[in-house]
Amino acid sequence: DRSNSSYRIDIKDNEVFNGMSKFSIQKPRIRNYLNEWVFHEMLGEGGLVKLKYDFYDFYLNGKFLGYYNLEESFGKVLLERNKRRNGPIFSLHEAFEWKDITKAKFEVYDKKNWLKKENINVPKKAIENFKNFLNDQIELEEIFDIKKWAWYFAVADLTYTHHGVLPKSVKFYYNPINGKFEPIPFDGHRMHPNY
Repeated sequence: DRSNSSYRIDIKDNEVFNGMSKFSIQKPRIRNYLNEWVFHEMLGEGGLVKLKYDFYDFYLNGKFLGYYNLEESFGKVLLERNKRRNGPIFSLHEAFEWKDITKAKFEVYDKKNWLKKENINVPKKAIENFKNFLNDQIELEEIFDIKKWAWYFAVADLTYTHHGVLPKSVKFYYNPINGKFEPIPFDGHRMHPNY
């Protein structure tokens, strides 16, 4: 049933829609209606990397399927629009045990770029720093942008979007300038009803 489908769009040949070449569209209930939008807007106010997130009437082959939300994907365009230097973005590989972050395996977005011989040292250094932190070899302040992470957790508490702070949900941007990880909010999914 296509009326409930989600779609991943990857536009080719340097074409864009609303400044994006990669994004997902899905029914708003998948991302908990307006709550996900509020989550992103509040996080953007704290200077975090903010995804484009909006709502559109969606037509597929001329057939109106209803109101859908559009959610930007991760990559260089997202970082540049948020005034960040291009750096690797990581997610937790969900096949691994995500409840114990010490056993986690990170997966880098844009593998084609970051696994090139001339770029591989940046993601390697990021993972090495993260492992050193987990092994108590470097301090929290040396590897994480504390102010950005504090804002992230505060907004998650205010909006009841605790799903977004699970290691499998948050995306980790490694800033190659200061060598610190920043959160990229994703999949907040409000867990409590509105009152």
